[in-house]
Amino acid sequence: MTTNGILLDKYIDFLIEHNFRILVSLDGNCDNNSYRKFPNGNSSYKKLYKNLKQIQERHREYFNRHIHFNTVLHDKNSINDIYEYFLKEFDQIPSISELSIRNINIDHKDEFWKFFNNRPKSLMEIQNKNISEQIFKLLPQNKC
Repeated sequence: MTTNGILLDKYIDFLIEHNFRILVSLDGNCDNNSYRKFPNGNSSYKKLYKNLKQIQERHREYFNRHIHFNTVLHDKNSINDIYEYFLKEFDQIPSISELSIRNINIDHKDEFWKFFNNRPKSLMEIQNKNISEQIFKLLPQNKC
């Protein structure tokens, strides 16, 4: 199941009981995640973070095995920001997607490119050697 995680606190017992695998959409810390808002315009980050930390503390084994993350690369984050955040907060590496360039309204293409962050360029900017080593350790290794 893919979710923004806002209602996880309400349904977590059901999800655990039925062994759901959960993919949470989260773009990083509060600043990185600032495009994800409630309909009233307020940031959804604090609510989501609180839900995730409660589950991580109360249901650690379930959290580690069944909750994973997907993040979108954009102008308010970078691959380095994302990796540092997820390794520190959740000891995980999220999947990272670029904003889709399909079906962009031609009238809004300039606005779109302001938000776009290029994945190869962002990978080149990873400066933190410690983060790079942690990422390598967490990636699945081929064992022949």
